[in-house]
Amino acid sequence: MVLARVANVKSGWKTMFMVFTTAAIDESPQIVRLAFDTIEKIVREYFHYITGRESQRFAALLVCRV
Repeated sequence: MVLARVANVKSGWKTMFMVFTTAAIDESPQIVRLAFDTIEKIVREYFHYITGRESQRFAALLVCRV
């Protein structure tokens, strides 16, 4: 979902990173891997959306423990 609408997330990045952080501590290896792969793709291909005007987006990414 987030990858399909990455340009429209805007103020929702902090919430999305909280979801990924929660997924990272899940007991299911598949969920952990999916969260990691999604964060990796966002960082590699869509980093400019995170580091845009709001520095809080980037801070939320740094706190994300995926």
